[in-house]
Amino acid sequence: MTRFNYLSSRFERAFGVPVPAHAGLSRSSQIALAAAALLVAVLAGMQIGRFHAVASESAALAERRAAIAPALDDLRRVEAEVRRLGAMAAADRTVRRSGTLRANEVAAIGNALPADAWLTGLRVDAATVAVDGRGARLHAVAETLDALAALRSVSSARLVSVRHDPLRADVVYSIAMERRR
Repeated sequence: MTRFNYLSSRFERAFGVPVPAHAGLSRSSQIALAAAALLVAVLAGMQIGRFHAVASESAALAERRAAIAPALDDLRRVEAEVRRLGAMAAADRTVRRSGTLRANEVAAIGNALPADAWLTGLRVDAATVAVDGRGARLHAVAETLDALAALRSVSSARLVSVRHDPLRADVVYSIAMERRR
């Protein structure tokens, strides 16, 4: 025999789907299901509230960042300028110190020369110092070479050339010195 139920339930009228006859839940099960759904709804509401709070904080921070962006750009330009000026000051100190060092080096070379030898030229580069000069006799050139080799700023000295100048009746010499590192 086939049965027909001509009365539709509220669920069937609302959603258009009939509820199976065996799906009836006990009252305690229905209360537990409702409590769980309420708990999920409350937790979802709290999370949505937290999300809106974080979103509003993020928007406020973005506004503050946009407000300080020009000042930050100015600060970066000033920092770059300070670095550039610091490099220039360091280069200036190096140049000033090198002038004093070179003057002391030339003075030490002049002070090391024997009485009968003198300088006519001085060439300086990064690694060597070349000295040209004259001496009253050949022995003065040997004394000059020994004196220049004994300087603290010189690691080695070598005689590049020596010749007798018949017009002045003296000796012309050239000495190259390696700088101590």
